[in-house]
Amino acid sequence: MSLVNDMLRDLEKRNEGQSKLPGQENTVKAAHPVATHSEPESKGNAARIALWAIGVSALLLTAWFLWQDQTVADKPNLAKAVPAAPVQNEVAAKPETVVSTVVPVVIPTEPEMLAQKSADTQVTDILWADKPDGGELSIRLSHPSDVQLISQETQSIALALNNTTLGTTAPDIDSPIVKRLDLVRESQRVLIDLLAYQPSHFVFRMQHEPPALIVGVTSAPDFSAEKKPVVASVGSPEAEQVNAPQEMSDQLVEKSSAESMKQLRNGDDLRVNTEQKAIQQPVQPVVKVKKQLTESQKIKKAKALLAKGNTAAAITLLNQQISEQVNNSLKSRQLLASILLNTTDYQKAESLLDESLKLHSDDLFLTKILARTLLAKGDSAASVKLLSGNPPSLSKETEYYELMASAYQQAGQAEQSAAVYYQLLKFDSAQPRWWVGLGYALEQAGRFQDARTAYQNGLQIPAIDSQLKNYARQRSSALAGR
Repeated sequence: MSLVNDMLRDLEKRNEGQSKLPGQENTVKAAHPVATHSEPESKGNAARIALWAIGVSALLLTAWFLWQDQTVADKPNLAKAVPAAPVQNEVAAKPETVVSTVVPVVIPTEPEMLAQKSADTQVTDILWADKPDGGELSIRLSHPSDVQLISQETQSIALALNNTTLGTTAPDIDSPIVKRLDLVRESQRVLIDLLAYQPSHFVFRMQHEPPALIVGVTSAPDFSAEKKPVVASVGSPEAEQVNAPQEMSDQLVEKSSAESMKQLRNGDDLRVNTEQKAIQQPVQPVVKVKKQLTESQKIKKAKALLAKGNTAAAITLLNQQISEQVNNSLKSRQLLASILLNTTDYQKAESLLDESLKLHSDDLFLTKILARTLLAKGDSAASVKLLSGNPPSLSKETEYYELMASAYQQAGQAEQSAAVYYQLLKFDSAQPRWWVGLGYALEQAGRFQDARTAYQNGLQIPAIDSQLKNYARQRSSALAGR
């Protein structure tokens, strides 16, 4: 409104200024005849009318803009529509033909979201925790997955995680109950095979927070333990006798005591018996039952002693188990031989292993420990003879053949070592350490170009260890041009 007022005042000033121009005063008379018609006066009126029309139009237009601005201010969420592209002439001529296009938003269903979520599931970590009567395997996942039971037997269980990839490797489980854990990636799932040393109970569940597959393993009760009653003289303070497995005995005693106390508290079966017979005095003295640990419990206790650094006590405990159960202490013999090898007591380790292999000639674990003991002593020829005598199937014992190749190499038989590494690589060419071992054996045999090729093949495997990678790269560069 102020703009329109200013325009009107300006027009009035201009009209006043024209009346004061020289020659326009009332006292000044025209020197020429005045025309009889009033055409100039009519033109001045028309100009004034046009200026007034322009001013009124400007006033109305300003008022309309002010009203629009006030409307937008009152409604802040009101947005102005701006066409995304110029409207064609035909459409502008016929506005009724304009149809707004609605783009539908597709929301995935819950099964599709779960399928997409499970497709990204990956095994991130694998942990083992010992329990008093067994242990618990925790396979951690990036997202919850579907678990499927493939098979279950007395000593093994096989599971499958569908739509899951393998992002880590199976760890070495040091447990008296678990013998082997295998993880295999097959198509869009991961197969889990858990093998126990003895008959066991298996349970599994899928944990959602954090996502993990939990597999519990507990030892089945073993009532086949050999009974060894100890008969002592009457009145001897050290008289002991084992009449039943200690675990069942403790349970029966606790149950009997609990039931007796309950009956006494409740007052049940408390009656006077007039025909009660005299209590006969026992002829034999009361026999105490000594608590006996099973082999698994002794092995677990020995491992706990080793973890605390008390190696001597662990060796004493295992020797006691072997002396008490000469024919039924295979696991104790394996653990004791490993301890003696690690403590460089090669003489005692070799003596124990020779005796153990006479009782368990088919045990490959004892054979491999003895071969390592011989190699540590420097007797590589004896190690080669032991390993090459009756080797198992390569598909079941690749570690055995890898040890054999190392024994051939230390014995100076480079070609035989290379031949064993070649067999291993035919079985699985994705093991970088076998390529490096083959390269080293070929280099010792003087076949430098073949050795360099083996080193380079090992470097092309992404899973190669950093130290092994540096060694292979160094040897490959050193053999260039030879």
